[in-house]
Amino acid sequence: MKESKITVRPTPEEYEAIRKRAEAANMSVNRYLIESALRPVPGNDRKLSLLMGQLCRLENTVQETGNLDALQQKVRDWRRATIAIMGGC
Repeated sequence: MKESKITVRPTPEEYEAIRKRAEAANMSVNRYLIESALRPVPGNDRKLSLLMGQLCRLENTVQETGNLDALQQKVRDWRRATIAIMGGC
């Protein structure tokens, strides 16, 4: 089986921090980077769940609102709530 190769270019300070963490975890730098990259990011599952809920609310709003002005206001409200979930992006 052929392996893939990824090249990273950390600064000397970044490399030393990574090396120390890998050593503390009793792993090679290579294995540490792979394991770290494949580990779920804390908080992302919750954020994804909240965003999926937002999509459902938007779909329900579009289906239930017959007045265009009311729909526009509800979509603006939905947008503000979604941006808040995303952390102000």
